[in-house]
Amino acid sequence: MSYRKHGNFNVPPGKNWHHIHEQANAGPNNLGNLALTDANLNQGFLNAYFRKSYPETNNIPLRQFLQGKDHSEHMAWGLKAIAAAGKAVSWGKDEGRGPYNEIE
Repeated sequence: MSYRKHGNFNVPPGKNWHHIHEQANAGPNNLGNLALTDANLNQGFLNAYFRKSYPETNNIPLRQFLQGKDHSEHMAWGLKAIAAAGKAVSWGKDEGRGPYNEIE
C-alpha cells in the first residue's frame, strides 16, 4: 500500500497504516480495511478510543466488547472512532500506482 501512496515500499514518514477493523481483533490486511493516517492520530486518539468503555458496550472496554463480533460490527465501530476524531476515510485514492485509502 505504501508504494501506491508514494512510490516507495516504506511507510511514509510520520504515517501509519490504520486497521479500521483492528488487526489485534483479526482485522484483515487488505485494501478495504487499511487507511493511511497520521501516526499520532493512530497511536494516540484511535488507540485510546478502543481502550475506553461506552454505554453501548455495557461499559466494557471497546476492544474487549468487540472480541468475537462480526467484521461489519468491527468496521462500524472503527469508522465511528475515526469520525469521533473529526476525520473521515477517503476511499480509493490513486496516485497512478493503484488504490489506497487515507484518513483525512
